[in-house]
Amino acid sequence: MAGETRMDILTDFFSKAFRLISEELDEYFTVKKGEIHPVPVEDESENQFDTFFLVPSEDVILYSLKLPAQVEENLNDVVRSFVLEKEPVREGVKIDIAYTKEKGQLKVLATVIRETRYQEILKQASGKASELSGILPIQILLLAHALQEGVTSGLVLFQDGTTTLGAYLEDGFPISFLKCRSNSSLPQTVSRFLSGQRAPEDTVVTLFGEIPGADDSFPDAVKKNRPESLASSLLALLKGKTLPVANLLPVKERKVHRKLWRYVGIAILVVATGIYGTSLIRDYLGLRSEVNTLQENYDAKKKQAIKLVKKVDERDKLKEQVQFYRKNREQKMKICKVLQELTNMTPLDSYATSINIRSNGSFDFNGKSKDMYTLIRKLDESKFFTGVQKSGSSKELADGYTAFLIRGQIAY
Repeated sequence: MAGETRMDILTDFFSKAFRLISEELDEYFTVKKGEIHPVPVEDESENQFDTFFLVPSEDVILYSLKLPAQVEENLNDVVRSFVLEKEPVREGVKIDIAYTKEKGQLKVLATVIRETRYQEILKQASGKASELSGILPIQILLLAHALQEGVTSGLVLFQDGTTTLGAYLEDGFPISFLKCRSNSSLPQTVSRFLSGQRAPEDTVVTLFGEIPGADDSFPDAVKKNRPESLASSLLALLKGKTLPVANLLPVKERKVHRKLWRYVGIAILVVATGIYGTSLIRDYLGLRSEVNTLQENYDAKKKQAIKLVKKVDERDKLKEQVQFYRKNREQKMKICKVLQELTNMTPLDSYATSINIRSNGSFDFNGKSKDMYTLIRKLDESKFFTGVQKSGSSKELADGYTAFLIRGQIAY
């Protein structure tokens, strides 16, 4: 009990009412002492429900980012810029951001939905409930179920209708998301997905429920049950601390019923009445003048201390921001010099089709050349690169060029 928050303790004694709706679902339930209790139809009017509408997975795209805490003030601009670079259509999209802050790092989930589709969903939800506490992508509830089951790393897969949904987890946070529709090959999609994440070959795959074709494709996968009811997943999401609550409904439009505070007020009144008994009241009145004087002095000193602390915090925050942007600028300049060196070292009879530079300094150089080995020699002689060598087999084309893949390490 000592590790629980005050709200956790109170919810052990008083129930909280929820309603979960979607195109096909309409479920009422209460939570008391961590247990879920369905609400009969005839008892619905006795509770005030926090109502959440679930959005189908095909309507929402999810992105995840890990960012330094220094960008928190400009988080909306940073995330929006990142998302719009990924999205093929930049007009008419609604982008929402949720994040948690942990050890100087922001763990961010961004949800993207067409504005026209969001308005349709909002109209549909409003037709079922006069008040809404949230509009949630179903993927978030499935992820909350995975975390509740103790799965915090590796690839998790769920089936949602004809679509297989997945996420790659690290330390309980989704690094990237996967969607595989019924007309695509699940093994090929998963293989490309894991390769893009540079996941180790022994990555654990966890299957939640029945997924067509998964048993043959992933014979060593861990199998777990889907949530029997999404109510338990909603509760896990709201109580959890690691997964941001990706809520498409704007904060000012969310309705949350705080029925418990009536009981809290009564409890405080009872405690205060007990404390301020007759004898204590007499002592209090006698010392009141002295206490007021001390309080005034304390308040004055406290204001001075707060101002000083704010100035120190602002100075430290500015230093961190300067260091962050300076490092970012240095990295960009370094990449520009490396690309310039690649350009200078590439003979006229060679050209690149793609260049991939990784954070660990390694690079891939895909291209075509009439004299591939001259290109490799020139790159290896450059002070910018080391360990330059051809990777895999090369292919001679009809136009006299040879397609190649060169790999090496940036030494600059």
